[in-house]
Amino acid sequence: MQHHSITTFNEMFTRVNQLYAQFVPSEVKNRKNIHLAKQPDEVLITCYLFGILVSCTSMLGIYRLSKSMFGKDFPDRSRFSRTINNLKQTIELMNQGLIQSEDVMDEQLGIIDSLPLPPLPACAEFQSKSC
Repeated sequence: MQHHSITTFNEMFTRVNQLYAQFVPSEVKNRKNIHLAKQPDEVLITCYLFGILVSCTSMLGIYRLSKSMFGKDFPDRSRFSRTINNLKQTIELMNQGLIQSEDVMDEQLGIIDSLPLPPLPACAEFQSKSC
């Protein structure tokens, strides 16, 4: 089952990487001291979204899941939370770009807000201790 989760993470990372390159302004990409980060923004955003996908209910849960995947090559909890909070507007820009992109225009897209979703059966191993 873990292979499915890794594939999902890699697929998400590929898509986030494309959206980041296409829709994020250069001021964000080239901000001060970005070269000192342990992981690039694309990885942190993917970790955040992946944590939401596997039903982590808090930033601490998302951080623990991400830390378990990357180990010592992942930023500490406060830096992760601060970076994600600073990137919320960037994530919104990527979301708007995705919705308006031609790739999505041909597909039917629905957005559900504030609706609890049941856990994904394929990713159940992450829900027990990590989140």
